[in-house]
Parts: sequence; structure tokens; C-alpha cells
Amino acid sequence: MVFKKWLEADYADCLELINRQEARWRATGRDTRRNWWDVLAGQKDGTPTIIDEVEFPVLRAARRRKGWNDVPNAICRNDREVAADFRFGRWGKRNKGKLPRKAKSIKVTAKVKKRRAG
Repeated sequence: MVFKKWLEADYADCLELINRQEARWRATGRDTRRNWWDVLAGQKDGTPTIIDEVEFPVLRAARRRKGWNDVPNAICRNDREVAADFRFGRWGKRNKGKLPRKAKSIKVTAKVKKRRAG
């Protein structure tokens, strides 16, 4: 995962907290998925996010990535760091221009009604 490689560079302690939390979830059989960027950005007011009684630090780069203002308690270990916008193209060109299944059925139903009326 690219996100974890980015954390390895300057935030190994944050990465350790994340790995420990994911290991706890796996040990209990939970398939919990989490957007760690949101967790590390903290709350809107700058307070840290707490998950299962574990407090995660607030990273300045994560807040900037979300478009939120900097807060005094945000951690920044590299003044020139930039949290890259990791987009994976989940809804890429493959689906471009195609209607979802429900929209297709609505369109077909409208055509059938039109034919019956006319």
C-alpha cells in the first residue's frame, strides 16, 4: 500500500499504531476497513481520533490533504512534505458513459409506457 510506504519515511510510530490496530481486528475476526487518512487528520476542530481506546496523532499533511486548516497540535516532521493524492481509479474509464443497472431499467420502463400510450 502506497500510504503505508509514505508513513514509513517519517511517521513510523503512526504506522506502528495502525498495524497494531489492524492486527487486533484480524485477531478478533473483524474485517474492518478504515480510511486512515481521515483518522490521522483528526476531528474538524483538531482533536485526535480515538479508535478502540487508542488515540491516533493528528498529522498536518493529512489535514491539508482533506483541505482542513492547520492546528497547533498537528505533527509535521518534514516542512516540505506533501501528502500525495493517492487515487486508484476505482471508477475509471471502464464505466464512463454507462448507466447503472437501475437507471437502465427505468429508461426501458419509460420507453415501454410510451409505446403503450401511443
